[in-house]
Amino acid sequence: MKKQLIFLLPIALILISGCGTAAKPYNATSVVTNTVDVTVNETAIRLIDENGVHYGLEHIENRIRVVNDTILYEIAEGKFPDHFAVRKFGLNETVSGSFETLWAGSNLYTYMTVADQLEVLSSSGNDILGGTGAITVELLGLDASYNNIAENVTMNGTTFVLSTKTYIRIPRAIVHTAGATGWNVGTITIRDQDTDTTRQLISPFKNQTLFGGDTCPAGFTCFITSWYVGSTAGKDAQVELYIRPFGEVFQVKRNIHLRDTSYSKEFDFPQRVAEKSDIELRAMATGGGGDISGGFFYWREKN
Repeated sequence: MKKQLIFLLPIALILISGCGTAAKPYNATSVVTNTVDVTVNETAIRLIDENGVHYGLEHIENRIRVVNDTILYEIAEGKFPDHFAVRKFGLNETVSGSFETLWAGSNLYTYMTVADQLEVLSSSGNDILGGTGAITVELLGLDASYNNIAENVTMNGTTFVLSTKTYIRIPRAIVHTAGATGWNVGTITIRDQDTDTTRQLISPFKNQTLFGGDTCPAGFTCFITSWYVGSTAGKDAQVELYIRPFGEVFQVKRNIHLRDTSYSKEFDFPQRVAEKSDIELRAMATGGGGDISGGFFYWREKN
């Protein structure tokens, strides 16, 4: 064990120095190993971050913890500061013979160009406080500067409720509380106040939007790691993954043809997506009448 300490320590010092982390030697008078208690003079290291604060190495029973998982697991476990795991998925049950977005609107999604307040209402009077359907809905989107924002609204049946905040993007909404059914009974529509254009839909008994798209927030870079699609209804289908860099047009990044089957693919290299860029899944079915779902996984990290 003493030889291991002697030989491994210089290597550790080189690696730490190479990573740009400061290391200061200090004298240790006693070392306790897992097998024998000994008193020796050894050199130890003390790690110091860029702010001059000392920190240690995570260990289990005095053995340095080594992680063999991929970075994705570490991000999912919240061990990488300012890194966030995201999964987006969409469904279009009536895909036509021309490209449509994978979402409940069954058309090509229209993006907001000016931030606006949102109106939230249901096709059912049961989606109301005291009713059997949806009660509170969380809106998750981006403000005019493409920063993340969110708020909860309380449903009022077929009468719209106005959001407090203004949104330039609204890629997701979730029902958090409901009455006896446990679900949104009607279709919940989220539209902008100025033009009444539908910006999101929550189909009955889903409790969440099924929108195969997202936007990378300001101050972040996003990395798509995989995507998946599935098609039924006996139709030849074509599904594509698009990215629209900020200020540009949509550009196809992945394409797959399939019929009554599913497909998934992990990327050999993550697809980089710059801040404020839109990501979207689109599909078409020969002769129309397609039923297609799909989604993608990514992480976003602060620039």
